[in-house]
Amino acid sequence: MSDAISVIPRGSILLVLGMHRSGTSFLAHCTEILGLNLPRDRGGPADDNPKGHFEPLAVVELNDRVMARTGAAWSRIGALPDGPDPAEMEAALTASFADDRNIVVKDPRMSLLMPGWAAHLDRAGTVSALIALRHPAEIAASLQRRDGLAADLVYLSWIAHTLAALDATTQMPRDLILFPDWMGDVDATLTRIAALCDREVPKDAAEQVRARFDDNAVHGGRQITAATPEIDTLGRDLFDLLAGHARAGTLPASADLAPYRTRFDALSASARATEEGNAFHIRRLASDVDHLSGEMARYKSEAASFAADGAALQAQVAGLETQLVAAADERTSLQDQLQASEQQRVVLGDALATQNEQLSHLTRLLEMERMTILKPIYRRLHRQGGHVLRRLLPQSAFDRLKRALPYPGGVPAYLAYAPGQAPQGVARQFDKIAPAETGRPDIFVMSIINWDFRTQRPQHLAAELAALGHRVFFIEMEGDDSGGALREVAPNVYVVRLSARGLRAVKPYSGQVPDAAIRAWIDHFHSLSDQVGVTPRAHVVVEHPYWWNFVRHLSRQYQITFDCMDEIAGFSNTEQAILDLEADMIERADRMIVSSQYLFDKYGQTRDVALIRNGTDVSHFIREGDSSEVGPPDFLKGKLRDGAIRVGYVGAIAEWFHTELLEEVARDNPDFDIHLCGSVTAEAPVRLNDLDNVTMHGEIRYADVPGFLEAMDVLIIPFQLLPIIKACDPVKFYEYSAVRKPTVSTALPELERAGDLVVTAGTAAEFADGIRQSSAKADDPAHGDALRSYALENAWAYRAADMLAEMERAPLLSVVVLAYGAADLTLACLESLLDGGPTYPEMEVIVVDNGSPAEERARLREAAERAPQIRLIENGENLGFARGNNVGIEAAGGEYVLLLNNDTVVPPGALSAMVAHLERDAQIGIVGPMTNNIGNEARIEVAYGDMDAMRLVARDLVTGYRGVSTPIPVAAYFCAMFRKADLDRIGHLPTDYGRGMFEDDDHCASFRAAGMEIALAEDAFVHHHLSATFGALPSEEKQALFDANKAIFERKWGEWIPHRYRDSRPDPSLPDRA
Repeated sequence: MSDAISVIPRGSILLVLGMHRSGTSFLAHCTEILGLNLPRDRGGPADDNPKGHFEPLAVVELNDRVMARTGAAWSRIGALPDGPDPAEMEAALTASFADDRNIVVKDPRMSLLMPGWAAHLDRAGTVSALIALRHPAEIAASLQRRDGLAADLVYLSWIAHTLAALDATTQMPRDLILFPDWMGDVDATLTRIAALCDREVPKDAAEQVRARFDDNAVHGGRQITAATPEIDTLGRDLFDLLAGHARAGTLPASADLAPYRTRFDALSASARATEEGNAFHIRRLASDVDHLSGEMARYKSEAASFAADGAALQAQVAGLETQLVAAADERTSLQDQLQASEQQRVVLGDALATQNEQLSHLTRLLEMERMTILKPIYRRLHRQGGHVLRRLLPQSAFDRLKRALPYPGGVPAYLAYAPGQAPQGVARQFDKIAPAETGRPDIFVMSIINWDFRTQRPQHLAAELAALGHRVFFIEMEGDDSGGALREVAPNVYVVRLSARGLRAVKPYSGQVPDAAIRAWIDHFHSLSDQVGVTPRAHVVVEHPYWWNFVRHLSRQYQITFDCMDEIAGFSNTEQAILDLEADMIERADRMIVSSQYLFDKYGQTRDVALIRNGTDVSHFIREGDSSEVGPPDFLKGKLRDGAIRVGYVGAIAEWFHTELLEEVARDNPDFDIHLCGSVTAEAPVRLNDLDNVTMHGEIRYADVPGFLEAMDVLIIPFQLLPIIKACDPVKFYEYSAVRKPTVSTALPELERAGDLVVTAGTAAEFADGIRQSSAKADDPAHGDALRSYALENAWAYRAADMLAEMERAPLLSVVVLAYGAADLTLACLESLLDGGPTYPEMEVIVVDNGSPAEERARLREAAERAPQIRLIENGENLGFARGNNVGIEAAGGEYVLLLNNDTVVPPGALSAMVAHLERDAQIGIVGPMTNNIGNEARIEVAYGDMDAMRLVARDLVTGYRGVSTPIPVAAYFCAMFRKADLDRIGHLPTDYGRGMFEDDDHCASFRAAGMEIALAEDAFVHHHLSATFGALPSEEKQALFDANKAIFERKWGEWIPHRYRDSRPDPSLPDRA
C-alpha cells in the first residue's frame, strides 16, 4: 500500500523522541538554529510551556487518533498493536510541513509508534533521531503537577517510551541528549546534532541556544519518588546507565538493555493488563458514542417523517373541510327543494345527517391519532432536541429556531415565547469598567433568568443594590463563545456571560455538571474577578440551585447568600439532583433569604433565615401626564370593548394558572372584557383564547406593562392554591397597586397582609362578584391612594436595603496586632486588612505597641487617625508577647478575637473563613490558617514573587476547601482566632514565658484540657514573614530563651512534643486543572 501513494521528498528528517516533559520542545526549537525547518502548524505558547511545544499538530492529531483507535492514552506503558496508515502519515506530514525539506519532527508519541512510521519516513528522506533524556523523578513531579498522574505510572511510561525509542532507532543515526545537562556544553552538543543530520553549526549558534533557554523550563528540578520501590530503583538504574552514555556521546548495546527490559516486563505486567482492560472499555464507549450519534440522526429523520405525516394529515383535514363546505351547499339546495316535496326533504335530510356523522367520526379519529401518537413523540423530540441544539448553536440562532418550531401541547408560538428583542446596554471589556467604590463590596447575582427575558425580582434587586453604590454583576447561565461578554445595562449593573470554553455540554438549570466543567467555570469566574478588580470581599447571590454546582467551591472572599423565592419542587421540570443541590445549599450557604412567610416557616426551623418579600418599582408605573392622553399600548388598540368591564392579568401563565375558574367566569359574564398577558407554558390555559370575551396577548414588554394596567378596570390573580403558589409573594399585586387599580385574587396566603385592599374569592361566582364590586371602586380616589401607598411601602429600594443589611450582617471581630520596632511591617499588615475596604464586614483593629521608638509610634498614630477601624494602645514598654496580646484581648469588644502578628499579610477571605469555622462548630476553640512560613502543620509549600502573586496563590490554595478544617494539636499564634467568651472562661495567654516562645503550646494545652479542639482552616491562608521580632535576636540568646521556656512548659504539661510538618492535606471538593 505504501508504494501506491506519492511521497514528498524531505531530504533530511530529524526526529526528536523521548518521554513527555523531557525537554523535547526546547530541543526541537534549538534545531532550527542548524537550518532545520520547524512545522508550519506548530502551536503557540501554552500554560505548561510558555514558548510553545514546537510539535507538528497534524502529526500529533494523527498519532492521537491512532492511539484512540486502540483505546490508548499518551501516557501508554504497553506496546501498541497498530500504527498509522501510510496515506494518513503522508497527509499529516504535508499538513504540517507542506513541501519543506530538512524538517524536524517532534512528538513523544512517536516513540511508541515508530514501528509504523519508520518505513514511510525512510521513503521520504534520510532519517536520524535525537532521544531526549531526563530524570524520571523530575518528569514525575512535572506530570503530577500538570496532570495529576501517579509517580509509578510516570516511571513506567518513561521506561516504555525510552526503551521503545532506543529499539526503533537502531538502524538510523541517533544520539542521546541529556536535559538540562546539555546546556553545560552547548557547543559540543550542537556539533553532535549537526553531524547527525549533516548540517553546519553557525558561529553564534551557542549564544542563540542560551538566549532561548528558560530556567523555568526545568520546572524547579523537583523530584518525586515512585511509590513502588522496585519501580523507583529500575527507573533510576536505567537513567544512570543512559545518562552515562549521553555524557560520553555513546549508545548502549541491546545486550546492555536486556536486563532492564526483563525487569520492566515483570514490573509493568499488571499495569499493561489494566491498560488493555481499560482500552476495551474505552473502545466500547467510543462505539456507544458512534451508536448514539446514529440514533440521534435516526431521531432527526423520524422527526422529519412525523412532520411530513403531520402535513399529510393537515391536507386530509383540509380535504374534509372542503367536503364539509360542499355538504353545506348541498344542504342548502335540499332546503330549497322542501317546498316541492316534503318526503324528498326528509330523505335528503337523513342522507345529510349521515354524512355529517361520518365526518365527525373521521375528525375524532384524526384528533385521537394526533393526541395519542404525534403529540407525545413531538413533545419528547422538542425537549431532547432542544437540549442538544442549545449546546451546538449560538444563543441567537437557537432562539430563532425555537420560535420557528411549534410549541408542544398545541400552544401557539406567539403565546409560548416572548418576542425577540435586542440585548440592552453597552458592551464593555472586562478590564475597562469603572472601579469599585471603596468599602462597597461587589455583588455577583447568579441569575435564574436572563436579564432581557422578563423583569422580575433578580433584576429589580440588582438595580437597587447598584443604586446603593455597589457594582453588581448579573451572571447569566448561557456561556459566550467569544471568551466572555459584558454589557452595562444600568449604572453599575453589568450583565455577564462567562466564557463557554469547557462548558458547552452543560445544560442550564441542571443538577449534574461534570467536574471538568466545574473547574472551567471556576477559572472563568476568577478571570472575570481579576479583570474587573474584584473587591477584597464580595457577595454572591444565588437565585437557583444550579449555581451551587459551582459557587460552593469558591473561597470565603465571596460570601454566598441563597435568595429563595420559590418552592422549586413545585415546578414540573425540577429534577431530583436540583433538589439535592438546594438542600445542600440551604445547609451550607452563609446567608439565606426567603420571599414569603410560607418559605420562612418551612426553613426557619432549621437555620437562620431572613424574610425579604417582593416589591415594586413604583416610579416605573407612574406615567407622565394624563394617562387618558397617553393611551394604551399599541398591542391593545382595536381590541378593547366599549361598555365592558375590562379585566387584566400580567404574568406567567403556567400549570398553576386556574384555567377552570377563569373559564367559568368568562362564560357566565359576557360583559367582562378579559385580557391576559404573559408567556403560556401549559396546555390547559390555551383554550381560554377560544372564548369570545378573552384575549391572550402573549409576553409583553416591561415598558408596556404600566399602560396595559391603566387600560384595565380591574386586575386579577387567578392562581390555584398549590404549594408553589403558597410560597409565592406575588409581585403583580404590588404592581397593580402602584397604578391604583383594584385587584381580585384567589386566597393567596401572602395577600392576607393587604387586608381590604384586595378582594379574595374561592369560586367562579365569588370571583365574578369580586370583579363587579371592584370595578365600582376603580375611580375611587381614596381607594386608589391607599393602593398607591401600599405599593410605596413595598418598594424594591427598601427590599434591597434590607437584603444588603442581611448580607453584611456579621459578628464583630476584634483583630489584635502586636507591634514592636519599625512600623513598616505593621503598616503593611494593616493595609492588607483595610486597603480597598475592610476584608471583614464588622471589624475593629486594636494595635498594641510594645514600646517602639517614638518616630515609629508616630507613624502608627497617623494610620489610626486615617482609619476609624483602628485603635492604638501604647504600652510604653515591651511587655512581651503574652502580656502585650492580653492588653489587646482585654480591650476587645468583639464576639471573636484574632491574635495577628504584625509580620503578616492577610489575603481576602481568610478572616471570614476562620470566623465561619467558629460559628459552625462549637467544639472548635481555636482556629488558625495555613501559611508559607511556620514550624508546624500549618505550613504549606508555595511559591510567589510578591504580595499580589501571593493573593492569587492563596485563592487557588483555598478554592475547593470551603468549610473544611483539619484537627491539629497546636495552633501557631502568629495568627489564631478565638471566641472572646472562651478566652474569658479558659484564660488569656500565659505570662510565664517572658518575652515569648511556648505561649501558644501552653495556651492550646489549656483549651484541650477544657475539652475543646484546635483546628487548621483549609480555606484560609495568611502570609507570614516569620520571626520579625525574634529574628533580630542573636542565635545564642534565642536558644537560651527557647530552652528556659521549654522547661517551664514541661513542668506544667509534661514532655513537650516538637512541632512537625504534615505530609498531605484533605482532597478538595473539585479536581485540579487538567
